Amino acid sequence: MKGMLYAAKIFAGMAYDLLNDSSLVEAAIDEFKKRTENRKYVSPLDQK
Repeated sequence: MKGMLYAAKIFAGMAYDLLNDSSLVEAAIDEFKKRTENRKYVSPLDQK
């Protein structure tokens, strides 16, 4: 139970930081685009 409470506090802190600092969101979006630029999304639901 203590671990779940600690994790909830961490997630709440991250959400607070992301909502109050738009540069963190921009940096995360830039990193995501950089890491996934050569990958094509394939939906697992479309496999027949």
